[in-house]
Amino acid sequence: MSGTPYRLVANEAQSFQGSNVPGKGFMLLPEQARELIAKDPKNAEVVFPFLNGEDLNQRPGAIASRWVINFCDWSQEKAVEHPAVFATVEQEVKPIRLKATHSNSLAPSWLPTDQVFSDAVVVIAASLPAQFALLDRLLELNHTR
Repeated sequence: MSGTPYRLVANEAQSFQGSNVPGKGFMLLPEQARELIAKDPKNAEVVFPFLNGEDLNQRPGAIASRWVINFCDWSQEKAVEHPAVFATVEQEVKPIRLKATHSNSLAPSWLPTDQVFSDAVVVIAASLPAQFALLDRLLELNHTR
């Protein structure tokens, strides 16, 4: 096979790779997330379930085993409006960032969603059962080769 590959416009926005979390200090156990949200319900604006492949494949209901702090593309001034969450980031992330990059920027740069997916997860944004049937069959054929 030769030639120049072309992007299929019809496939645009059909799948995406999950987020690369810029530091372990942004990760929370479910208990920590619940505690932050109980302390201030407004914290639910920046604390999200973080789904990885194991959660999706082995946990009934695809319930997240971890949560993540996501300040979106906010400025530090806006992020500090969530003091308990911001304090967690300052305590867990800032010291590492200061050592590694000599920068005190705490604003991560990933896109906001109601759930955050691990970078090891590829999401197929399809809604028709036939699309999933075809994908399943293709994966099965590929696996048996």
